[in-house]
Amino acid sequence: MNKKILTAVALLATPLLYASAANADVITTGGSAGTVTFTRTGVGTLGFSTSGFTTNPAAFQAPNGNTLITGTTTFGAMSGTTGTESNGIFPIVTGGTETFTFTATSGATGSMMGTVTWPGIKDGTSTPMFDTNAVLTVTADSISNATFLADFPVGGTGTIDFTVNLPGGATLTALAAGTVTGPLTATYSSGEVIPTPRGVPEPASLTLLGSSLIGLGWLGRRRRRTS
Repeated sequence: MNKKILTAVALLATPLLYASAANADVITTGGSAGTVTFTRTGVGTLGFSTSGFTTNPAAFQAPNGNTLITGTTTFGAMSGTTGTESNGIFPIVTGGTETFTFTATSGATGSMMGTVTWPGIKDGTSTPMFDTNAVLTVTADSISNATFLADFPVGGTGTIDFTVNLPGGATLTALAAGTVTGPLTATYSSGEVIPTPRGVPEPASLTLLGSSLIGLGWLGRRRRRTS
């Protein structure tokens, strides 16, 4: 009986744990003349700033690659400082918060707005990435497309990143160490936003589910020992 219960609960949990594989809609950003400036602020630390930039064309694409909506994306102004590099990442310790907007120009009307706080900058090449588990939180959405609205509801989230190109093959590691003279002005390269899949349980729910599975297993062992 206990094996049947454990099997049933595990089967119910499986689609929740792997729901992310079922949703691969994405906002891809286009080209931009936007830049991010990096400076050395101390031994191994960096400062960064941008006045913001708009990318065009951007696209909202379905999992099969078909473009549903075209438009533009706008990253707001931001600045901040980092700590020292660890495991290829400069952790952002102050600032690093900006707005993000997707505005539809074809296939729908309206716009989606959100806020982003970047936890860190991934280095190691001349194309550092603002990524490191960054999350977009949607604050408003008037896009006239049901799929888009379902993917990015107000209060919903998505993973977000963007990459920049440093001049002359430089790296942020070299800039922070002082072996490259700054400041360095990096040009925008590419980026994307992927909505958090619908149906994925909150971390607290996963914890509760895991505790339930462990409890059922312990109960089964206890019953076998006392029988």
